[in-house]
Amino acid sequence: MKEDTRKRTADDSAAPEVTKKSKMDTSEAPHSSSIHKAFKALQDEIKRLEAEYEKGEEDRREPSQELKESREDYKTLNRDHESLSDQYDDLERKYDYLEDKYEALDEKYKALKNVEASHKTEIKQLKNKLEKKDYENQFLSVDKMKLISDMLEKNEEWVGKFKRLELEARVAFTEWNKDRKELGEHEIDKEAFGDIMCEYEHL
Repeated sequence: MKEDTRKRTADDSAAPEVTKKSKMDTSEAPHSSSIHKAFKALQDEIKRLEAEYEKGEEDRREPSQELKESREDYKTLNRDHESLSDQYDDLERKYDYLEDKYEALDEKYKALKNVEASHKTEIKQLKNKLEKKDYENQFLSVDKMKLISDMLEKNEEWVGKFKRLELEARVAFTEWNKDRKELGEHEIDKEAFGDIMCEYEHL
């Protein structure tokens, strides 16, 4: 469009007389100006849209503050979950260890109960025999008296061991209930403990 205008200007300088064509050129000038304005407005709109598009691209590349906080919260929760999972595994291992220890003590407890019952039976039998003997037979030899004394001492020793194991069993039972409580399980009362002992006795 500008080239046509320059050509017309050159033609006008060559021919100074006013022709119908020069009048047409003059009438086309406002139309050319409006086209130029419309073209410039279109360019401005294109630039504005490009700027908005670039800004949108930056917003999409950079996560929002809310998204960043959500990611941090997720990381924190994930770390807490892993920590709690490790603690749970440690408690479970401790629980298994105490349960094994309790079962071992329970076996010793039953064995000592059997030994104690056997010793009590033997002592009772000896006492009955002594009571049935007449006065002359009450003067037992030194060896027999020593045997009875040794048996009594041995029985006291076993009773002491039994009491010690009974104390250890109570401690293990208490610790077991503590661990069950930490694991979210209900505690076992003495009645339930007695039922468990009965089950072991019938194995």
